[in-house]
Amino acid sequence: MKSQKNITKRIISIIIFSAIAMINLGDMATARIYFFYDAESGTPGDYLPWGVDVDDESFYPVSWIEGDTVRGTVENTETTPDGNNYVNLRIPLAENTATHQLKHRDNWAAYSMDEDSVIYLAYYHNAKSLDGSDIWRETSQSASKSIGLDMSGTRWSNTFGHWTDEAHENSVCYGNEYRWDSFAPNDDHYYSIYIGNPTYHINLDMEPMGPNANGYTCTNQPQFAYNEWHMFVMAVKLSSVGGNGYVKFWADGVMTHEILDINTVEAGQIPPYSFKYIELVGTTSQAYNDHPVHDRMFDKIMLTDNWQDIVDGGYLKGVEVDTTAPAVPSGVGVE
Repeated sequence: MKSQKNITKRIISIIIFSAIAMINLGDMATARIYFFYDAESGTPGDYLPWGVDVDDESFYPVSWIEGDTVRGTVENTETTPDGNNYVNLRIPLAENTATHQLKHRDNWAAYSMDEDSVIYLAYYHNAKSLDGSDIWRETSQSASKSIGLDMSGTRWSNTFGHWTDEAHENSVCYGNEYRWDSFAPNDDHYYSIYIGNPTYHINLDMEPMGPNANGYTCTNQPQFAYNEWHMFVMAVKLSSVGGNGYVKFWADGVMTHEILDINTVEAGQIPPYSFKYIELVGTTSQAYNDHPVHDRMFDKIMLTDNWQDIVDGGYLKGVEVDTTAPAVPSGVGVE
């Protein structure tokens, strides 16, 4: 009888262990890195990969005007926060021809996300002016879409530079209203960042979405030095009805934007929502189009649905972080 009891206990233990393992495997199956490119895998001087094998990450140049599109390259003349190589797009004088669409070579439409899912876009970024001047004006509307995510019924972009109307430079930003003419001037040799939803403009009265977390406001925006590497993360909770979505943004590990209780997907879209591409660089120095020749440098571009990938990827270096995905104020704080 004693032997029979031991066998029974062992069987029960195996069943419990198997059940736990299946649950864990199920959780792992729901987490996916949809895109990741670390320039350390490239060869300096080579063009960015177009994709040869099914699993390759691909960079497709897209021309918006006549002429050849600027091709991005892998370079190693600057040290990155995590390695030596980086993605470089040299932007010609007063042109906006450097747009790339990033995706897997296989059909990205096969990947999709459900309503109320959260997707994270993370990357390293450095903006370097070759003649030492500012890339974007310190005042007036002078900004560039730098990176963004396109999915069915939604498009969210990070825009660098400055947004304001000199005729309304004394206007203020208040409540949940983020106006084009409400941002304070940037300091010399600094740029700022804004969140937008181009094409769809689901929350038009709130665009562009300025900073509103950790003491940052439209008149006290976070500013980033040229010729230095910064780490950025954007989180989008997908919601087409009910205002259950949000957009959040972290700069160098500190949350700067937290826009809650909004729809982030166009009304009428039926989930699951499929991916189109990551857009790398867009219209440059809009609307004056007077930028100098400059380099836009990126590295470790990641699209994932797992917050732990962001933590493990070093995008929040230098701060204490909660390793669970943030739902309300994130738990990100400066050491």
